Amino acid sequence: MSTISGNLENNDFLSFVESVSSSNLETFHSKAIAWLLNSLDRDNSWFEMLFKKVKTKVNDSVIHLGTIAEFKNHDLITLLQVENRLEIIFWENKIKADFHQVKLSKTFINNIDCKKINKNKIEDYISHWNRGISQPFYCQLRYYAKDNKKQIEWIKDIISKIRELEFKSSDINLNNIKLNWLILSPYDQNELETFNREQWIGIKTFAKSKDIICGDKNLLEEALIGQDPINWNFTTFEQLFSSLKFKDSKIVQNTYINYLRKENWFQTANKLNVSDNNVNDLQEWTVNSLFKVYESIIKNKNLSVEFNWSISGSSRSQHPLLNICFVEDLILFNDPFNDKNKFNRILDFESYKSKNNIPLVDKIICKLQLQGKSMKLQISHWDYNNVKLRKNRAKDYARIVTEKLTGRKIIKDNFEHRMNVWLSPTEFEVSKTNFPSTKTGFSFTLKEKSNHSQNQINKIPTVDKIIKFCCDVSALSHHKNR
Repeated sequence: MSTISGNLENNDFLSFVESVSSSNLETFHSKAIAWLLNSLDRDNSWFEMLFKKVKTKVNDSVIHLGTIAEFKNHDLITLLQVENRLEIIFWENKIKADFHQVKLSKTFINNIDCKKINKNKIEDYISHWNRGISQPFYCQLRYYAKDNKKQIEWIKDIISKIRELEFKSSDINLNNIKLNWLILSPYDQNELETFNREQWIGIKTFAKSKDIICGDKNLLEEALIGQDPINWNFTTFEQLFSSLKFKDSKIVQNTYINYLRKENWFQTANKLNVSDNNVNDLQEWTVNSLFKVYESIIKNKNLSVEFNWSISGSSRSQHPLLNICFVEDLILFNDPFNDKNKFNRILDFESYKSKNNIPLVDKIICKLQLQGKSMKLQISHWDYNNVKLRKNRAKDYARIVTEKLTGRKIIKDNFEHRMNVWLSPTEFEVSKTNFPSTKTGFSFTLKEKSNHSQNQINKIPTVDKIIKFCCDVSALSHHKNR
């Protein structure tokens, strides 16, 4: 039997893995990992290393009873026998690093066990921020919001599914099962919390009261009644799988591990090297270069901003995206829009209202958007995904927000001229105006004024120039508002 040693590019198994992995990245990896773990010997010492990812002090023997993928909306579920008890690990496989929000239905909220969860805190939080809860914390809330009977049924279903793998075990005591939560990603914990800060840690700048909870993590800690704080543990593909060894005869297993290496899911240690001297020599924004901008801005005490990341990009562009939001200097509108006749005619409030009240995060802001090869100054509602424009109102919206930003009237749709006058103290100018469609993302594509050299035209601006531009925009805002 042939092995996978040699040129990986010409390996048929690797070609097959690459082909089938492209349809749904997270689903493919979850099912591949489940198959991989189930192919190991049950008492393989690797499972002790896995268990140490969720328990810091482990001296007990660890036996793997089975791992299943894509069950009950969990990416992976692993059942371990640790001495005389069972441990379940719920995995979130976040190979894309982004966590989408899950909206809580009225049925979900109505079924919350009030003895375990403070329902009022959940409802206030959802109403205030006008959104759902990021997926990892939703998974935890979904389980802990159940009454005892439903929790036991939930665990029974999981164990029944894993029993289909024909594991051998003595009678299971459902009252002696411990739950663990593990996030798997190419990025480490600090980086993931940076990318998801808006959801996990919260937008403290927008909270007007000390009673307002900021961040999904804080919500669960405050809403749980009489239960220990719930924490997610973190590991990377490199930490978990780089030490996993197989015999040459294990062709498929070895091929998958080599595929992870080839696709750079192991490159975490080098991916975010913010001291990289080549970060200013790029033709488009990478995660590394965006992280360098982020690190530089948070060290600048003259800037007050919030960050909104999308590592996997957007529907229009798959490049990583960073929004640098001028939340204090450039909150253009900060009052309920339904009190303004001009916004009544432009924004579709019926799709935005919650219980006939406009949520408190009711702000139109200015932000610098870095993605792909472009740098844009964008004006949009903070709650971008939920606020829509009425039909054929794009230019009306653009006119109102541009006049508010620059302090000057727009005459005969001279948007670019008005913005270039406003931006004249900076090193950048408008190259294109981008009108919104149904959402409120009106933007100006920017270019460097001095960037006329042919061999410089394709390079993104340096980090220092981005920082200076942010400071300039902040200063222009202060000047306008004096």
